[in-house]
Amino acid sequence: MHSILKRFREPIFVIALLAVPFMLFLVRAKKGRELNALDRTIIFVIAPAEKVITLAVFAVVDAWQGYVALRGVREENLALRRDNLIAHQFEQQAAELKQENERLRHLLDFVDKQQPTRLLIARVVAVGASPHSHTLRIARGSDDGVMKGSPVIAPEGVVGIVSQVTGSYSDVQLIVSPLSAIPAIAQRTRSRSTVKGTGDITRCELTYALRTDDLQDGDVLITAGGPGFFPHGLRIGRVVNVGRDPAMSWRAVLVILVAAGLAILESVIPHVLHLRAARPDLLLIVVLYLALRDDVVQGAALSAATGYLSDLTSATPAFLYTFLAVLTFIVVRTAGAALRTEGGIQSAAIAFAASLAHSLIATLVFGLFTGAGLHFEARTMLWSAFGTALAAPIVFGTLRRVDARFQHADETRGLL
Repeated sequence: MHSILKRFREPIFVIALLAVPFMLFLVRAKKGRELNALDRTIIFVIAPAEKVITLAVFAVVDAWQGYVALRGVREENLALRRDNLIAHQFEQQAAELKQENERLRHLLDFVDKQQPTRLLIARVVAVGASPHSHTLRIARGSDDGVMKGSPVIAPEGVVGIVSQVTGSYSDVQLIVSPLSAIPAIAQRTRSRSTVKGTGDITRCELTYALRTDDLQDGDVLITAGGPGFFPHGLRIGRVVNVGRDPAMSWRAVLVILVAAGLAILESVIPHVLHLRAARPDLLLIVVLYLALRDDVVQGAALSAATGYLSDLTSATPAFLYTFLAVLTFIVVRTAGAALRTEGGIQSAAIAFAASLAHSLIATLVFGLFTGAGLHFEARTMLWSAFGTALAAPIVFGTLRRVDARFQHADETRGLL
C-alpha cells in the first residue's frame, strides 16, 4: 500500500486539490459567501495596499494626461536606434565568424584527444520545427558510416543519439527528449542513476537515485558506459536543487506575494478605468505560468492558493475559482510542450484562449450548481479575454524575473 501511494503521490495530490475545493463549493453554492477568519485576515492585510495603489494609479493617470509628447525628439531617437541596430548587425556577423572559427578549432582538438575512438565532425543544418520533436539534423549520414543509435557528443558533453539516418543526413534525438534515458555516474561519489529527458530544453530529470547518495549541488554527472550506450566518462550535466523542499521554497512564497499584488490590481483596475464587468484576469495568467513552468506538486499547490485569492476578490460562492484554478493547471499541464512559451505573443494567445474557456466553465459551473441559470455574456467574455491577453506578457515577464533569482524547486533532482 505504501509503495502504491509513493508511486502515485503526484496524481493523488492533484486530484485531492481538485476535489476538495469542488466539494466545498457544492456545499456552499446556494448559501452565499460567509467570510471565515482566514478570509478576514487576508482582506485586512491587503485592504491598505488597495487604497495606496488606487491613489498612486490616479496620480499616474493625472500626470500622464498633463504630459506632452516631444515628437521631434522621438523621431530622432528612432533614427539613431535604427543606425545603431545596423552597426550592431555588422558587429554580430563578425563576432559569429570569429566564434565559428573558435568552435572548429575546439572540435578538431577534441577529436584528436578522443583517439582511437572514431569520431566524425558534423555540422548542424536544421532544428526540429515541432515543439514535440526535440531533434536536430546533422550533415552526416549512412554514406559517412553513421548508424542508427550512434552517440552524438560535443566538447561540452553529451548531445543525443542518432534516431533516423539517410544517405547524407541524420536526425539526432536530444537528451532532453522525454524518450531519452542515459545511465549516469556521479563523478564525485560514483553513485549510479538514470538521466531522463523532460521535454524542457533547459533541464533533465534524475531518476533511480537513492536518497542515501551524497549528491550535492554542482556535482558533475558522466555517462556510465555499457553496450548500446554512450562511451564511459562523457559529461552529461551538473546536479542542482538537491534535497530542497518545494513546499517551503522562498520562490513559492514570492510567487504568492506576486499573486496577492495582482489580486489587488484586479480589484483596483475596474475602479480606476471604470470597467463595470470586463477586466483582465491577472491571477489566471499566474496559473498559466505555473502550469507551463513548475513541477506538478508545487504548481498545483500554488495554483490552488492563487485561485483562493481570486475567490476573495469575487462575489461568487467560496472555492469556485480555487477549483477552476486547479482544473486550469491540470488541462494546461497536460498539453505539455505544445504550449511551452517564454512570453510575448505566444503567452498572449494562450491567455486569450484560456480566459475564454475559463469564463465559459465558470458560467456553466456557477449556473448549474447554484440554481442561477446560464447567462452567457459574450461581449464581456471577449473584452476580459482581450485584457488578459494584453497583460500576459507583463505578468510572464515578472514571474520570469522571480525565477531568475530563485531556481525551480523540483521534487526530483534536476540537471542543467
